[in-house]
Amino acid sequence: MAPVGFSVDLDGAIVIDGLDNPRTIKWRNVLATGRAAFVVDDLVSITPWRPRGLKVRGGAEGISDGQGHHVIVIRPETVWSWGINRDAPTYFAGVVEKRTFNP
Repeated sequence: MAPVGFSVDLDGAIVIDGLDNPRTIKWRNVLATGRAAFVVDDLVSITPWRPRGLKVRGGAEGISDGQGHHVIVIRPETVWSWGINRDAPTYFAGVVEKRTFNP
């Protein structure tokens, strides 16, 4: 794993930016499979222990602007989160929330 910059566009797609995306394993895998996953996590507190985060999976593509700028765009199909939506239905030992979207 490597740190990346990201944003969410108006359609809810996650746009992953980086210094040299075409040289990364993620870029090559996206081009080969058309799929990607993305994780953001955080530790709110260690006393008490309160992790939070989310994992997104979905269809993905590598996009080049012709000017040397390359981004990966992920269109979410499944999103797991923990420690964010405390009243949401949970799975996986009552900790993880899961949502699915129609691609």
